[in-house]
Amino acid sequence: VVGSGSKSGSLSISSTAEAKLKALIDISRALSRSVRVDSVLPTVLDSLFQLFIHADRGFVILRNEDGVLIPRHTKLRRGDDDRMIRLSKTIINEVVETKQAVLSTDAMDDQRFQLSESIADFRIRSFVCAPLLDAEQNVLGAIQLDSLDHRNRFRPEDLDLLVSVAGQAGIAIDNAQLHEEVVQMRVLERDLELAS
Repeated sequence: VVGSGSKSGSLSISSTAEAKLKALIDISRALSRSVRVDSVLPTVLDSLFQLFIHADRGFVILRNEDGVLIPRHTKLRRGDDDRMIRLSKTIINEVVETKQAVLSTDAMDDQRFQLSESIADFRIRSFVCAPLLDAEQNVLGAIQLDSLDHRNRFRPEDLDLLVSVAGQAGIAIDNAQLHEEVVQMRVLERDLELAS
């Protein structure tokens, strides 16, 4: 029965929601001030690791000039084991191709990814992955968080939160890329003026 006089339960739900809202506002502020891709990416993952204390690994994967998806920034909760830095292309490809976020509470038993050797090899137990989209809904890449501990599973509300952050991050990354292109064009124009 809900509402049996347990104020501590409602207080913890409310404070968790408040903490998540505050974190989202902090992320928005930080991203709005970032004009370089290399400063946007760490900001995103650092903020996500504060929100998702059960995440063991985080990745931001972006398309390069040739359209190839490459890991651009990685964050590990502990250690720097090379094995932990690799990621599953199966998960990323699914998210990028469908432009849909994906949650798996138990990746080892998830029918969608059973044929993926990388999920088993990397010991991924649970993950959330969301696409990074620009203002025109073009895929820039994806953000993935995963947990290697079967006791720390992501939930649907975690996916909703990641999708919100990915939406803000996608716009910030797109703006930062455009800013960097403008700066490069100005440098090139200046060099051409000096040469002439």
